[in-house]
Amino acid sequence: MLAFYAAAFVLVPANRRTLATRARWLSRTCRSLLKAMGVRCSAVGPAVPASVIASNHLSYLDILVLAAPTPTVFV
Repeated sequence: MLAFYAAAFVLVPANRRTLATRARWLSRTCRSLLKAMGVRCSAVGPAVPASVIASNHLSYLDILVLAAPTPTVFV
């Protein structure tokens, strides 16, 4: 499944890879990776549009868990 998402991202022309497209791709990929690893997570409440999340990372799973519920862009 991950190979499919990677191939789909690479095959999309660069001019069609908008920020929103990349954010959706990251969200789908993170959900797939968490599912493959057997990690279950849930989000409570609606996602706040145009927000900033500041996190003190404790593990490599933090990025996957933060990006899975909603399209996210990391800077």
